[in-house]
Amino acid sequence: MDVVDEEEHTRPNATSPFLEHQWYTFQVYISLMGILSGMDRVRQSHQFLRTFPQPRAYEQRGSPRQAWIESHYAFYKITLFSMFDVALIRTNAVFRLGHCERDCTHERIMKHSAVQGTPVHASLAALKKRSKDHEHARHLDAHRGRVPDIAAALDSEAYDWWNVACCVQELFGKPPLDKETVALTSQGYTQQLCEQMQGERDKVHDSLWQLFDTLSPIYDEQFTAICEQVSDALKKE
Repeated sequence: MDVVDEEEHTRPNATSPFLEHQWYTFQVYISLMGILSGMDRVRQSHQFLRTFPQPRAYEQRGSPRQAWIESHYAFYKITLFSMFDVALIRTNAVFRLGHCERDCTHERIMKHSAVQGTPVHASLAALKKRSKDHEHARHLDAHRGRVPDIAAALDSEAYDWWNVACCVQELFGKPPLDKETVALTSQGYTQQLCEQMQGERDKVHDSLWQLFDTLSPIYDEQFTAICEQVSDALKKE
C-alpha cells in the first residue's frame, strides 16, 4: 500500500512555475478548500431547508413542499458524509503520500505506514465513525437515486402518512388535508429535521477541527524539510 509510482502528485513537473515547497503548499491549500467548500454547501442546504419561498409558485410548477425538503436533505446528507473522503484527500496532500484523488481510499491512507500510529490516524478514525452509521444510506442516495428515508431519520411513521397526503394532493388535486394543516405540519417536521441536522453538523465539524489540529504539525515538518532540500539544492548550483 505504501508504494506509489505517481510522483507527479507530490512534485511539480518540469514546466511548472512552482518550486517544490510552493507546489506542496498549493496542494495542501486545494485540499483545504475542498473541505471548507463542502461544509459551506452543507450549511447552505441546511438554510434552504428551513424555508420554502413562494410555495404557491413552486407547487404550480410541480415542486411541492415535500420535494423541496427531500431534495435539500438528500444534498445535505450526501455532502456531509462525504467529508471523510475529502479528509482522506487532505491527509494524502499533507503527508505527501503521492496518491491521486481517486486512489485516496481509507485503506490506502489510513493503513499507510506514515499515518498509522499518529494522532492523525486517530482523528481520521473518529471522523470515519461519524460517517459509518450513514454510509449505507448515503451510497443508496448517491448511486441508486433514492430519496433519503426522512421518516426513519425522524423516527416518525407519521411523516410517511403526511407524505402520502401530499402525494394524493399532487396527483388528484383534492387534498385530504387543508393547506394550512399541510403547511404547519411540514414546518414541524422541518424543525425536527433541522435540529437533528445541526447536531450532525456539529459532530462532523468538531471531528474535522480535530483532524486539522493533528495535521498542522505534520504540515510544518514537511514544509521545513522541503525548504531545506530546496536550499541545499540551490547551494550546490
